[in-house]
Amino acid sequence: MRAKAAYADADAVHQLGYTMVIIRQYEQLLELNPNDNQGIRYKLFGAYLEEGKFEAAEVLLKEYKETTANGLYNKLLLELYKNGFSANAAKLLKEAKKVNPHVIPFLSGKKSIPMFLPEGYRLGDESEAIIYADDHFQLWKKIEGLQEWLKKQ
Repeated sequence: MRAKAAYADADAVHQLGYTMVIIRQYEQLLELNPNDNQGIRYKLFGAYLEEGKFEAAEVLLKEYKETTANGLYNKLLLELYKNGFSANAAKLLKEAKKVNPHVIPFLSGKKSIPMFLPEGYRLGDESEAIIYADDHFQLWKKIEGLQEWLKKQ
């Protein structure tokens, strides 16, 4: 399982643009380990967004309902990709901020993601925000007008 995850995470696979290969590896890992103690669902979610597979990303979020920063910020991220800066996106942002307000400064650029990431994290803590932002920053960065929208919220 670890070897399969390492293959899917390999920089070479990403750089060659084999996102569909990566998606299949992650999907197989979740089939083998539906409890997902490896956190593969977070990586799969990102790969789905990169490929524009919004319905698959939505199914994944429903399958792994979470009230953590990962779950709620990913729900917001999907809404932004699908519908832009909607009223629902503003509502989802408020919900996510309640769970972990430390994420927004990293996504907005007010704070830089540290060079050395925390080895672990506590829910609601800045450590959770750093790990989330590091894993998902590239997806958030693609949203035009995000910085302005975040400032208004």
